[in-house]
Formats: sequence, structure tokens, C-alpha cells
Amino acid sequence: MRFISFLAGRRAGQRNTAPAVDSTEQRLLALSGAVRDTLHKHGIPASWIGAETLPAKTPSEIGGVHLRLVVKKAEPKLLVHLVALQRAIQVRLAQFDGRSSQWLVGTSWRLDVPLGSETSNLPGPDFWQPGAAPAVAAARQKMRDTVSQQLAARDRAFVRTTEESPDFLPTQPVGAR
Repeated sequence: MRFISFLAGRRAGQRNTAPAVDSTEQRLLALSGAVRDTLHKHGIPASWIGAETLPAKTPSEIGGVHLRLVVKKAEPKLLVHLVALQRAIQVRLAQFDGRSSQWLVGTSWRLDVPLGSETSNLPGPDFWQPGAAPAVAAARQKMRDTVSQQLAARDRAFVRTTEESPDFLPTQPVGAR
């Protein structure tokens, strides 16, 4: 036993005074692993989402953790699925630590999109009314039909002008010299 104590850097009979691994450290590792794995599994670039942890108290007064996910890129495909992404991270965290529901106090989002990022304009008030989705889709389709009709009319006018104009001749290749 003395030899093993010697290798561990202790004198014979001295107890190991190294602190035990902090459970908070294990929780933070589990959270970062869950976020990293979930982003990788779903093909989301890691530069689009960041993660921050904040200390929090649980109802039983043990130290808990609050997860703040940070959106760094205003990608419309991503923004539509934020709730599903949060759920997938929580499921993966439960796989890392089955007791995560006891210490994960909550999850929030922070949008940290740089100014000048391409974003769409905020829709008008009718967009947010219940049942407005079919009306919005119908308005978009009507707009597409109008644009299509205008383009078709322009094409017909162009064809008519070129057929009626005697000055128009098809392009001819220039002879080689």
C-alpha cells in the first residue's frame, strides 16, 4: 500500500484530499454534449446556435442550471424549428443524465443576430389573426397569378412587335475573314 501511496504522491496513512468531481461540472459537460450532439445529428452548423448556462435554484433548493440557447444566425429554416430543437436537446440531455429533469430548471432563447443580417419584414396585423393562414396563402397566390399574367402579356406584346416589324431580322453569323 505504501508503494501505491508513494506513486499517488501521498505519505503512508495520508488520505486523499483531492476534491471530488463537482456535480455542477458534470451537469455543464452533459449540457454542452447534448447541445453539440443534437446540432450535429440534425446537421445544424454549430456557428448558428450557442449555449450559455446560468446558475439557478431548483424547488428542492439544490443547485440547478438554466440553459440559454443563443441564435447567432437568422436562418428562416432554423427559426421555424426552435421549439423542436429545444425538445431534441432536452431528450439528448436525458440520455446523458437521467436525472437532468431534477436540475435543469429551464431553457430560454436569446436572439443575437448581427445587425444587417438578412431578415424578412414583419407582416401586417391580418397575418396574426386566427384563420389568417389560408387568407395569406390566397393573397400570395393572387399576387403570383397577377405577376404571371403581366409577364405573359409582356411576352405576347414582344412577339407581336417582332412579327409586325419588317426591320427585324434574325441574327446572322458574320463570315470569317
